[in-house]
Amino acid sequence: ARLKSIGTHHVMATVLSVAWHKARAILGMEDGAIQQMDLRGGSSEATLRGHRSSISVMAVQWKHARAITGSFDKTLRLWNLKKTECIRIIGGHPDALRTLSVDWEIGVALSSSWDGEMQLWEVADDGDGSLQPVGGEARVGGACLLSVSEAALADDENDSGLEDL
Repeated sequence: ARLKSIGTHHVMATVLSVAWHKARAILGMEDGAIQQMDLRGGSSEATLRGHRSSISVMAVQWKHARAITGSFDKTLRLWNLKKTECIRIIGGHPDALRTLSVDWEIGVALSSSWDGEMQLWEVADDGDGSLQPVGGEARVGGACLLSVSEAALADDENDSGLEDL
């Protein structure tokens, strides 16, 4: 089935998240903007600006209207989608953001950049929704989480451990 075409003003969407039950979508754009879209009407509800380059990763918490985006500008941004504003800017990566995974329930995010560096972040639920790097050792649910570098793993005798799976 072909879906209704939704215009984004000739700027390509690079990432997206959809809340089907709300008929809403959040699109990360190649120009660094975020578009909040109404899927029923096919219109943009809001445009959030801040990144200086294409958005490459995004995680959305629809329940509390928050999102984290990462960009080729080497920053992560935490957004309040209701107020359509950036809450926090984090510039901890030395290269463009490549992946992002967020567990909103336990308050942890893991991001990686194109140079192979991975960083662990605490996503606090303290009203302003701060995003802080985890220093040293972090324990979540009894498990120890550490900051890991893909480059360091690759140097470990080139043994990925995947052969054992």
